[in-house]
Amino acid sequence: MLRHGLAALAVLGLTVVGTVAGNTEPARADSTVVCANAGVPAGYVVTGVGINQCAGYHRLAITNDLYEGIPVCSLWGIPGGWYATGGSANDATCGYSNRFQIRTGLYDGISVCAATGIPGGWIATGARSNDPNCANLNRYQITSSLYDGISMCAASDVPGGWVVTQVLANDPNCAYLNRYVIRRL
Repeated sequence: MLRHGLAALAVLGLTVVGTVAGNTEPARADSTVVCANAGVPAGYVVTGVGINQCAGYHRLAITNDLYEGIPVCSLWGIPGGWYATGGSANDATCGYSNRFQIRTGLYDGISVCAATGIPGGWIATGARSNDPNCANLNRYQITSSLYDGISMCAASDVPGGWVVTQVLANDPNCAYLNRYVIRRL
């Protein structure tokens, strides 16, 4: 009986702990440093790199306090749902890897860097190859407002329910990719 009572208390204790730990309050913003060999915890981004400052490993400045326009070091990943809208190549802050400003809030006409791609439901209407403002990657001007006769760069997929009516090969305004004119089926 004592064994079952302790088991019941243990289950109850786990439930109470689980309720406290699983509350619905937002996570506390946290910024710290870790050694690269320890890895970057889930939910954190790298905002700075100290080369060989952890017994031969890089020291990483990390945070989980993400905001629109936060600069992150891309070598350690960019979180899903965030898009690079500007950047620099070989940035000293990032240990000479690429550094990008990222955001979630997109709007028609914004430019995104090839580092994070073009979001689903959006098309590229213009592109610049090797753009220094995107860490020498392609930069795409995007929109989600589609209409019959809109032209788009082949950097993005033709949206479902739309067809290509004209192809312009190697368009310089599409970073030398093909340009499509599309219309709704």
